This record gives sequence, structure tokens and C-alpha cells, in this order.
Amino acid sequence: MKKILNILIILIPIAQAALLKSALFFDGYFFYFIVGTFFLTDILLYLFIPKKTDGKKVFIISFPPLALLLAASAMLFFLEGERAQWLVIGIHTALQLLYGMRMYRFMFQEGYPEIFFTQTVSLVLLVSYFFFSFSFYALIYFLEIPIWYLIVPFLFLTFLFFLIHAWMHDARAREYGKELVACIILIAEALLVIRWLPSLYHVNAFLITVLYFAVVSFGCGSLKKDISRAQKILTVILSVIVVVLVGITAQWR
Repeated sequence: MKKILNILIILIPIAQAALLKSALFFDGYFFYFIVGTFFLTDILLYLFIPKKTDGKKVFIISFPPLALLLAASAMLFFLEGERAQWLVIGIHTALQLLYGMRMYRFMFQEGYPEIFFTQTVSLVLLVSYFFFSFSFYALIYFLEIPIWYLIVPFLFLTFLFFLIHAWMHDARAREYGKELVACIILIAEALLVIRWLPSLYHVNAFLITVLYFAVVSFGCGSLKKDISRAQKILTVILSVIVVVLVGITAQWR
């Protein structure tokens, strides 16, 4: 059985990449191919996760690859340019491969450091959040959908992302409910403020993703009562990059 799983770890992400590319080529059947890709991910997770696994653990393990797939699919729907599309598909495939290998070792290899799996989950969630943010602002930019119609679903996704980070650090939602609500309110305010910046929509997506990264980085660090110097430096660097990008791409109306 383990040999079959090892093979599926490689084959399923490649099959997903083929289906995502087919969805772009046969755009009239886009959603059908996405459903097929989602079904492949479900098969892999079903084979990996034992039936008696705790519900919280099932959610932590299954949510990241499914969120990544949905986020990449949503981004591909709006993304223009074949190179950019191939880049997103390549990132999705590479992360699904990495996640599958780390998940396999985490589930079946005794003594495997849990930190490697949690780092992979964090990386997958970060990329997924950017993809979702891109789609969020693309819907407003291209389809001119009012932000009030989209902000609640986006904040619900943000809540799920924060919840996984909290659970990975053994924090209970009841104990840190106020902090969780504060993070959601902060993201909500940022979404509204960023919407009115004179920057391009993909820069806005990058900006809200940096804020998400900063909140998660410092929030999880505070739970562990340990915020590393590298986290502080990286947050400052990303913040400076965002400010520069907003200035360069500004389109005052």
C-alpha cells in the first residue's frame, strides 16, 4: 500500500497539472476540469488519512491542498498570458508534490520532525492566500462586483486560515477567540483601505498577503512567546517592497 501511495504522490499532482492546463485550453469546460482535479485531490487525501483520525487533524491535513487547488483555479480563471498561467500551474504542482511527500512522512514515518510538516502547511497556505487575494481583487477590477458582496466570503476563508495556524500551535479557539476576532477585523479594514489605493489589483493582492503573513508570523510567535529575529526582518523587508510596489504601480484617478 505504501508503494502505491508513493507513486500517487507523484502521479496525482502531474495529473492535476494536465487537467488545469486542459481547463484553460478547453475553456468552455473549465469548471468540469476543475471538478475532476478536485476529485483527484480527494482520492489522495482519502487514501492517506486513516478513518479513525481526529476531526481536527483531518481538517489540518486536508484543507491546505484543497485550498491551494481552489485558489490556483480561481486565479487561472482571471490570469492573462500563457507564461503566467504556466507559472501558476507549475507552482501549484510543485507545492502539491512537496505537500504530498511531507504529509506521507508525517503520517507514516516514526520520528519525523513535525516542524517540517507545519512549515510546509504554512507555505501552502501563504501561496493559497495570495491566489485567493488575487481573485478577490480581480473580481472587483474586471467584473466590477461591489466589495461588500465579496468581503464576507473572503473573511470566512481568512478565518479558516487563521484557525489552522492556531490549531497547529495547539491553541484553542475559545482561549484565543478575542485575538482571532481582532485579526479578522484587521484584515477587513485592510481590504477596504487597500481597495481605494491607486495601485494595480495584483499589487493589492500582494499587499493583503503581506499583512496576512505578518499577522500569522507575529501571532503564532506570540503564542509560543518567541518571535525570531528572522521573522521580524522578513516582515520589514516585505513591507518595504509593498510600499515601493504601490508607489511604482500607482494609477491615480
